[in-house]
Amino acid sequence: MEEKEEEDEDGGREVAADQKQEGSPNQSPQRQQHLYAESVGFVHQGSLGPAKGEAYRDNERISVNDPVLAECIWESGLKKVFDDIKVQEKVAVGLNPNIRFYRYKVGQRFGRHIDESVDLGEGCKTQYTY
Repeated sequence: MEEKEEEDEDGGREVAADQKQEGSPNQSPQRQQHLYAESVGFVHQGSLGPAKGEAYRDNERISVNDPVLAECIWESGLKKVFDDIKVQEKVAVGLNPNIRFYRYKVGQRFGRHIDESVDLGEGCKTQYTY
């Protein structure tokens, strides 16, 4: 199967969820995810740094647009964590489907920063990113 790759807004590699290859049924889901991430390939992410108004950034990243994975993570327990939390009378209803995997080698880091809100449509937007 051929994968369609697109560059996301931060210059990272993004792969659509429907283009993932299936792993062997004899492998654990964690191992399949690891193999998938490695097959897609991490892309180095850098920045201009604080002098140019950006957080220092030196790491590798994969960005996957996967609403199904986002929903699975949300339903696996995060939803319960946020059940009773309101921020400015708003409640959390899910996760951003743009799932990012980061890899750091010795000496690499990603400086303190604030992510912008992302409009997800249907009246939903991201508020916090951890």
